[in-house]
Amino acid sequence: MPALKATLRPAALAGVFGFALLTGVPASAYFTKGGVTGIGARALGLGGSFTAIADDTSAVWWNPAGLGQLTRAELAGMYAAVFNGKVTYLFTSAAFPVFADGIMALSWDRKDFGSSGLKEDVYYMTFASTLTEDRTFFGGLNVKFFSASSSYPTVGGNGLGLDWGVLYRLPLPKFGKEIRFGFSAQDLNTEIHEKQGVIQDVPSVIRLGAAYQFERWITLSTDMENFKDPSVSRSGSTRVRAGVEGWFFEGSLGVRLGYVGFATVPGRYSAGVSYRATDWEVDYAYLGHAGNLGDSHRASFALRFGRVTSGGVRPTAPMGLKATAKDSEVELVWTPNPEPQVGAYNIYISTSPGGESRKINTVGLSSARVIGLENGRTYYFVVTAISNTQPPMESDRSPEQPATPVAPQLAAPEMTAQVQEGEITVSWRQGQGDIAGYNVYVSSVSGSGHVRYNSQPLSSTTARIVQIQGAAVVAGERYYIYVRSVSRSTPPVEGPPSPEQTFIAVPRQ
Repeated sequence: MPALKATLRPAALAGVFGFALLTGVPASAYFTKGGVTGIGARALGLGGSFTAIADDTSAVWWNPAGLGQLTRAELAGMYAAVFNGKVTYLFTSAAFPVFADGIMALSWDRKDFGSSGLKEDVYYMTFASTLTEDRTFFGGLNVKFFSASSSYPTVGGNGLGLDWGVLYRLPLPKFGKEIRFGFSAQDLNTEIHEKQGVIQDVPSVIRLGAAYQFERWITLSTDMENFKDPSVSRSGSTRVRAGVEGWFFEGSLGVRLGYVGFATVPGRYSAGVSYRATDWEVDYAYLGHAGNLGDSHRASFALRFGRVTSGGVRPTAPMGLKATAKDSEVELVWTPNPEPQVGAYNIYISTSPGGESRKINTVGLSSARVIGLENGRTYYFVVTAISNTQPPMESDRSPEQPATPVAPQLAAPEMTAQVQEGEITVSWRQGQGDIAGYNVYVSSVSGSGHVRYNSQPLSSTTARIVQIQGAAVVAGERYYIYVRSVSRSTPPVEGPPSPEQTFIAVPRQ
């Protein structure tokens, strides 16, 4: 019996195959790309906007270049039941480091159409690697073998396919952010040679994606996808995918939302959740369907093992750390790292020597100001260097440096003065302590009524007083003057006043 060439909507795929079985007519629309196809519960929870992220084994589907981001061997799998359980998906993959910077994966993807007897298998051999020394640009390639089989001896076929992709990461470590771009081409010029001699094209897909990690644990992503699939109406049009992912509890609990605008599932939303431990991860994704097609559920897992590959050269620990205590703050300065790939530094603080410390800041310069500290309490500081490579590499910690913030101790200035016609010139000695400047106070009454002469602290140790609050110095008038030191702290603190001195302005001749 000749094979029936049919144009199928993936939304009705299960019904068509069921009809084909009941009527004895085998269907032969193989490896369609419409509907909610895709690998990985995490990726699908993001609506499939994974081209620029692609940092687990599901990258073999979305963007093979992303596989190069893996730093450990990984074994992963997925199970999904869609169309009210009439179609099931299975996926398993083993990825492992090869050569100096490469990752290889062997994967198997099956779509089982249940009672129709049709099974579609895809076998992947993937290689990906960083293309730059700083591990910010990745390339990847899939070689695939397609096999379609059925309970009908004349239905089925096989073929070879090729995918490729690139991924670029732009880290901004001193801001704690990152921008990513991804591109992949899937199944270009791929053909299935059917048992009856008919050649069928496998639908091709072009994907362009971008992602923005605006906090350490929160990422926004979007994809634009173009695929030409005869089983989907409006073939060749652009589909939009978008998603947001957040990780909580130091990266243990992941939550995500997604949107997908395929022609067969217009404007559908997805959701997902994950739990991630050091060596394993489980993911779940949900996507609703229109009409009576039921909901789509996907569950996947990943086991990670073996040593973490360096992914670059780890920076050396920063040296020369100095901690200078001030009022409620500490200034830190250290020697910049010599490695050109160092883009930022992490600062850690502890309240006991050698004790458990916590990260309080990431900076792009070799200095920092830590404020809001308790005066009289000793703090212990260490600094690490962070590379621009992907993944980022953190150095060992610098030698620990203690510092004890103290309240400002400002001595009273020693003041002298010269009186000339129409003015009073006041001078004093440099005060002791962390001084930003000086304030001069003037009054016509001893011990009270003093007003500040200067609007901003004076950096010099001399003030020439020619007017007071807009009024000229009055000849023959007696004035009472003292000076206070001003600290560099925030807010500024004034020290004690110098001894009050009195002067009579010289009358004009």
